[in-house]
Amino acid sequence: MARRSENGPDHSDGWLKFLIPAGAICLTAIAASVLMFRSRRRVIYNRRWLCKLPIVAAAICVIGLALYRLTPEMRPIQDGDPKMFWLHACRIDVGVKDVKDYHPGYYLPRDGWFIYYVQGMHEQFIYRVPESDALSVFPLVVEKLRKAPAGALHPDVEQGFKQWVRTTSDANDATGLLVAIRTSRLQRLKQDDPYKIYDAVEMEEAEFSQRWHRIQRFQMNVVFEFCFLTSLVLLVASPWLLRWYRWKLAALLALLPVYFFMPYWLGYAQWTFTSVGPSGGILYPYLIAPFRGLPWTPLDPLIMRNIPQPLEPLSQTGGPMMGMTNFGGPAPITVAAIALAVGASVGLVGWIIDRDKKRRIARTSTVQ
Repeated sequence: MARRSENGPDHSDGWLKFLIPAGAICLTAIAASVLMFRSRRRVIYNRRWLCKLPIVAAAICVIGLALYRLTPEMRPIQDGDPKMFWLHACRIDVGVKDVKDYHPGYYLPRDGWFIYYVQGMHEQFIYRVPESDALSVFPLVVEKLRKAPAGALHPDVEQGFKQWVRTTSDANDATGLLVAIRTSRLQRLKQDDPYKIYDAVEMEEAEFSQRWHRIQRFQMNVVFEFCFLTSLVLLVASPWLLRWYRWKLAALLALLPVYFFMPYWLGYAQWTFTSVGPSGGILYPYLIAPFRGLPWTPLDPLIMRNIPQPLEPLSQTGGPMMGMTNFGGPAPITVAAIALAVGASVGLVGWIIDRDKKRRIARTSTVQ
């Protein structure tokens, strides 16, 4: 679901609100680790361990920078252009530089934003325009609608504009015009609907309202992925930091793949393994995307259908689509089997090394 706005990536002051708590979390984690593993009896070891912390901190910083880089592209709604909005809503060109032939549309205004979209094959690309910017162009739109020759306007726009002129008492009631155009479209589809899309069009505003609530929670995606991926780095670094023995390392290797895919199994970024591509989150979808196509067992679909999905409301959606192909994501049983095989292999190698070491010690003791 990677995308860019028409005006380029939006680097708003929201980054400061993200980077400050992200840095605070990183520093707090390091400080807590220092206090947790501090030991008077092992001063030399602790010094070596503390020397490793900058490397771990650097890995966490890389995660933060990757999130910073990808967030503008993966944001589910981009900043748009007011003239482009009115082109989508009324099919009236009031100075758009690049007019393309695609499937345009709009949603009714929400929370001070005028919203339009471009319908793609696998997702819907949404753009927002501040109400003040959209209203600044509205008088020109009305003027062009009034002067349009008969039959030049789209039928829905023409009928909606006539209805708006008859009923409005406010020449700046842009929302009223948008409602009238939508009503005209629904009336036309109710009478003549060869493609059977009336029900879908009627429900699109209600469905977008649910999607709009997800969009407002996008900053939670940033925080969630930073915290999860930071915990993953700390988990991977644990054997190196704490000098775990082979059995602990084997257990960790058996746990890591399951932990890595757990957000996906719990409902996060699940459209990643379809023709939509990496989507639903920010960095995490790109990390799991290479594991597409792992074999499934007959039990895996049953498991996936019955696993709770607490992270699904956090995942962003691409909206209506014209087509979609499922490529198959990582299956729980397959991942668990691979993880256990890797962990068992490491454990077996460790057991063989320990056994040979004990035999050498025993032979040395016998010779002496």
